[in-house]
Amino acid sequence: MSEANGDDLIVIGRKGTRTVCFGDPKDPNCRKKKLDIIDVSNQLTAIDNVYRDEVTRKVPREKIIEYNNACWDFARALFEDQTLTMAEALEFVKTVVETSQELRRFFVIKSAQDEPSSPENSTTLVLSE
Repeated sequence: MSEANGDDLIVIGRKGTRTVCFGDPKDPNCRKKKLDIIDVSNQLTAIDNVYRDEVTRKVPREKIIEYNNACWDFARALFEDQTLTMAEALEFVKTVVETSQELRRFFVIKSAQDEPSSPENSTTLVLSE
């Protein structure tokens, strides 16, 4: 749509874009990177699915070290920074997952079929005898 021809203008924001900072944001040496949180979350989900049990959806104890290392490798590659600690990488993963869950409502498409036009039992018919 265009504002020029009188149509309403739809403005798409940057809801899913976040700048991640390792360290103090006021420090000029703070390691920062702007990311599409939904894209990063999708990549992390792909990694996560490799290690989670299909039934329990938990990472088995024997795979925890591998899982943590995969998350660490992902974060170091994403930030092109081999000095990231594992603790920083795992905090990053946790933050991305939580942020993407908060943003989910902005990115889930609701169809007319998902919601009834009126609440269930909103009309009551009473028959007299």
